[in-house]
Amino acid sequence: ATWGGYTTQEVTPVGSVYKISTPQELAWFSCYVTNNQSIAKYYNAELTQSIDMKIDGEKKLFIPIAAGGGGNKYEGTFDGKGFTISNLFIQGSQIKQVTNGAQNIGFVGVLSGKGKITHLTLENVEILAAVSAGSNGLSGNPVSVGSFVGWQEGGTLENCVASGTIISSGDKNRVGGISGNVKTATITNCVSSVSITATGY
Repeated sequence: ATWGGYTTQEVTPVGSVYKISTPQELAWFSCYVTNNQSIAKYYNAELTQSIDMKIDGEKKLFIPIAAGGGGNKYEGTFDGKGFTISNLFIQGSQIKQVTNGAQNIGFVGVLSGKGKITHLTLENVEILAAVSAGSNGLSGNPVSVGSFVGWQEGGTLENCVASGTIISSGDKNRVGGISGNVKTATITNCVSSVSITATGY
């Protein structure tokens, strides 16, 4: 199966943890969590090595974990184990062709509950968000754009580092270098050097 720009590779859990080592496995995890919310939103994952998301030297579309509208959430733990995901490329206009909208844009679309992202570096992330609030059936809710999390409804981000670029040209967008929009959440020991350009209204 394909998910975004990747041919997915299924991951078998070790105990209760999905161990991820390739772009194809990461794409599978994103796809599974997004499309099997009732159980998979609680799944835990960890990296076993650093991952370059380029395929044959080209950036490919990554669809966020728990992509779509605010109804999809991630409430598990994603542990980077100190490794790096490089060259992550996300484009809102392409996401909404695959999922029910592109309201929440980032490595994880919505982080909620006891969800956690920890000990992870996103290097040279590139996010293009030209989606405006109210488009594609999003009911006028803000579009939330961040490197790690689009809409951080809850949960924890800790010991995370991000670099790269976010270009947001949609209307009513909320944009941040770590999380785009935060409600009740914890962000600890995180650093962003992401360049942000926002030209929407």
